[in-house]
Amino acid sequence: MKKVNLWMLLLMMLAQLFALGQQRIVTGRVLDNATDENMIGVSVQVKGTATGGITDMDGKFQVNVSSADAVLVFSYMGYQTEEVKVGQQS
Repeated sequence: MKKVNLWMLLLMMLAQLFALGQQRIVTGRVLDNATDENMIGVSVQVKGTATGGITDMDGKFQVNVSSADAVLVFSYMGYQTEEVKVGQQS
């Protein structure tokens, strides 16, 4: 299985705080490590929740997270699943 480098540089955090506290939107872009091409249709889930989505034609995604402790799980058929802690990345 290929290992995907889920490039989080240029990705994490177009964060907006909501009125009710820690809720924020995390955006990013998923690229193939070997080719630097956009990865379309990658599943992006907040670990332990039903919250998530998939990447678009440009490899971009947007998900709501409730804390800096949230972990995003990236999965795509034929590639190794990756987990990335949101933390305070910008």
